[in-house]
Amino acid sequence: MMSALECLLALGLTPEEMAENQMTTAGWCVMTISITAVLSLLTYCLYTTLSLPPPQADTDEQLTRPPANTENE
Repeated sequence: MMSALECLLALGLTPEEMAENQMTTAGWCVMTISITAVLSLLTYCLYTTLSLPPPQADTDEQLTRPPANTENE
């Protein structure tokens, strides 16, 4: 498995160029907004799924089948 440094070197960036490239304020904003959106959606989905009422137990009446039609045609 390639390390992050090997991946960046494979893209053609030299170690000097990698040291010069810092994230901009816009990059930090986009990353923060996207991570916040994903975590918010995950939290919402988990909350709505886990807060559902438990399923109702089936009664014997619901489990029994109606009598079969035994009339001859």
